[in-house]
Amino acid sequence: MRNLGDCLEKSLIAEGEALCAFDEEARLMARVDRRELAARIYGATQWVREQGCQPGESVAVAAGVGVDHLVALLAVMRAGCIAAPVNFKLGRAGLAHVLSDAEARLVVADDDL
Repeated sequence: MRNLGDCLEKSLIAEGEALCAFDEEARLMARVDRRELAARIYGATQWVREQGCQPGESVAVAAGVGVDHLVALLAVMRAGCIAAPVNFKLGRAGLAHVLSDAEARLVVADDDL
């Protein structure tokens, strides 16, 4: 079965173009080379699989808005898992509830969380 991560693969390796994504921390638009982005997603996909996540399992993604968040979401999908975006500003109790409800096998989060 194909998913959004798979569908974007051909688009990401198109030559001569860059993507823009808002980087919340830097408060600016970050230009990202498509091939660099594809390589980062590939590496992150391998990491998700190495953590033992199986296709169809839920993986929570708690990250600020930016390129790293995009990479994490697409990597989870390319691994065949269900990406469960989590609002990290919910606080401890809110996060615990969301993670329990999502039955997340793995949580991918920014270093500062």
